[in-house]
Amino acid sequence: MHSYYVIIKIATNTTSGDSISVGLLAFNGKNFTIKFSDRKINAAMRLIDDNKLFGYFKKQIEERVKEENIKSSTNSNQLFNQKAFLSSDFFAHLKKSSNNLVQFSNPSLIKDIIGEKQFYKLFELFVDKFEEEMLLHKNKSELFNKNIETKLIHRIEPRVHTNITINAKMVPSIYFPFTFDCLGKNGAIVSVKAIDFNNQPQTIDKNLMRYQMLLPKLYDRYSKNNNRAFIIADEPEIKKSEAYNIWEIINSNPDYEVKNSEEVEMVAEFIEESNAQKFLKFTS
Repeated sequence: MHSYYVIIKIATNTTSGDSISVGLLAFNGKNFTIKFSDRKINAAMRLIDDNKLFGYFKKQIEERVKEENIKSSTNSNQLFNQKAFLSSDFFAHLKKSSNNLVQFSNPSLIKDIIGEKQFYKLFELFVDKFEEEMLLHKNKSELFNKNIETKLIHRIEPRVHTNITINAKMVPSIYFPFTFDCLGKNGAIVSVKAIDFNNQPQTIDKNLMRYQMLLPKLYDRYSKNNNRAFIIADEPEIKKSEAYNIWEIINSNPDYEVKNSEEVEMVAEFIEESNAQKFLKFTS
């Protein structure tokens, strides 16, 4: 059967018809594949006046694609539903709900199956250089992690626990392992968790929620007063995004002190001046 693809665009000027291609959705006869270019989204957002709807749209269509692929894997006779997905109702709803911010090309038919290699070729042709997109994320994450490692971990690792994973053996009331970048105690507990906002919002949210859940359990067990919890997080470039909303929330939370990766030396200095030490004992 035919494969097809749809180019997803952000309308930067509805009057003149200007738009920027930011994503690609493809169907290979069985499953859908979708990918967005954060670099192109960032460029488009700079041309739009205070519109926060694209993050909502992106989440909705990614979830819908996931649902359709699950249906396809459990029932091979899903051709009607898959055609309906691209027919227009769903896209028309998204377009309307985004105040025409989001646009879609007409589905383009291809006789060959769109495999992974073909999908990336189409993505590079119509949206963005795939290697550049991957390199952009890789470089940002590498710089973020390098700052954490060289300016914080290497400096204070003789004093406090670094890259330590807490599990149910150490805190019986937790049901998940969690890794702190730094954890020490001198009367009060000082903890540090680095959150890379180049990751997907779901990953960011999971790490933050687990940090938030685990800290009170540590405080109850080891120290109840004057504890300090740091989050290392760089401000996301795309201000109208789900990741940026999360970043704003943690910055307004008085339970945490948020520092960017260029400020980690300030955190290291605090740990040194507080004379925090390792305090957890490990048993096999």
